[in-house]
Amino acid sequence: MTCVINNTEQEFSSVYLSAQAPERKKQLHTITKSKIFKEHAIIGGDFNCVENVDLDVRYPAEGSSTYANASGQTLARVIAESGLIDSYRLVHGDAKSGYSRLAHTIHTRIDRIYTKAHGSVWRWQKIHSPPDIFTGNAHSDHLPVIARVTLTKERPPSATEAKINPVIFDNPNTRYITELIWNKEIGKYPPQEHGHAKGWEAAKSAVANYLTYLCTRLMSCETESRLYPKLKTPLG
Repeated sequence: MTCVINNTEQEFSSVYLSAQAPERKKQLHTITKSKIFKEHAIIGGDFNCVENVDLDVRYPAEGSSTYANASGQTLARVIAESGLIDSYRLVHGDAKSGYSRLAHTIHTRIDRIYTKAHGSVWRWQKIHSPPDIFTGNAHSDHLPVIARVTLTKERPPSATEAKINPVIFDNPNTRYITELIWNKEIGKYPPQEHGHAKGWEAAKSAVANYLTYLCTRLMSCETESRLYPKLKTPLG
């Protein structure tokens, strides 16, 4: 669904991933193969798995329940590769717990809204799940996920947002060093501990900073051949 809000066009998608693990796996395979998740879309849904079981799952004080979270890491990888981010984490950071489904044996945050990770026209101000809406005849074991967003003000591109010079992309030194930077940043955040999104965000940020750095240096060098010998690669 596409809406026009204050002369800004925005695509919205609603997703339901099956509560049955085998079917959910098939759905994610189709989503990946067909590139259904779009970076420019706002995607909300019941995903029936979480990205971080430490933050998004709460067990009862007594009992031995466990949450299998089948395909949770696969979904996290697909989201990261699609250029999206969990809007709850965007607002509340990487350490806050929260739950949207309050079952008798376990609480989980399986209902989420994803948005563009970088360069979005929207500023996410608030996102929460009030417990007093789905009551009476509308009772549900899921809480609503409500977000408040505003449009960002237009501004000229910053220095770090400048277009990367194609000369830099074509240079094999760039590709080699970019791969080193990417792998180093990814290695800092093992997906078993941090999920896939955190490593991808760190890697993309580091590569963007490096490419911008090269562009700045290229403007001060007489020729491309002098660019790389003059630079110390910021690998740390």
